[in-house]
Amino acid sequence: MAITRVRRSCDCTVLDQQGLEGVSIGPGESLPITGFLESGVSPGDLTRVILLEFANGQKHQATLSLRVISGYQLSADSLRFDVTDGEMPQTKEVLLIGAETAIVAAPQAAVDWISARNDGKLVSVTVDPAAVRGRRSFGTVTILTDDPQVPSAGITVEVNRFSEINFYPPRLFLLRGRTGSLRVTDAIGNAVEISGARSAPPGLALKFEANGRLDVDSA
Repeated sequence: MAITRVRRSCDCTVLDQQGLEGVSIGPGESLPITGFLESGVSPGDLTRVILLEFANGQKHQATLSLRVISGYQLSADSLRFDVTDGEMPQTKEVLLIGAETAIVAAPQAAVDWISARNDGKLVSVTVDPAAVRGRRSFGTVTILTDDPQVPSAGITVEVNRFSEINFYPPRLFLLRGRTGSLRVTDAIGNAVEISGARSAPPGLALKFEANGRLDVDSA
């Protein structure tokens, strides 16, 4: 059957296919129809219909069920803090971008080494290096908004806690007969000269170089 006419429930539905009229489609076949919707409407549910009329008089329609949500986003949905032992608390900021969206409650931190507050649409996230446990830790901050479609958003917080001397990678896993390398640096990433090395338990062959590189041979 050949399509003789394409109708839309409103002019806001713009189809990519301008030449649908005259296209033939048989029983059981599918016809992809692509395009976009010029909405400009308030948040909520809406329906748009595309009607195809065929040469034999039949009419078939495709119904598009859509949900429009308020457009807002966070200027950063993740924050990374690189801290050293004994360092004072650090603060970074995240902005809630959305013309009509507002934060309705104080941001909530999931762990005790994170604190957060908001000043209008600006969220300040602070980490306390002294309270961070482990070399690498993750936490989250949740903000609540007045948007009924997207009432909350989360910020992932990553903290990498460095000591005076650090190893990259922090752990080395070797199979028998394999060699791996470690790099030893100070807290700001400069190579540390290695004057000696030993393995416990013994059995690994260790070789170190002046640029902070330590080669470990499991043979």
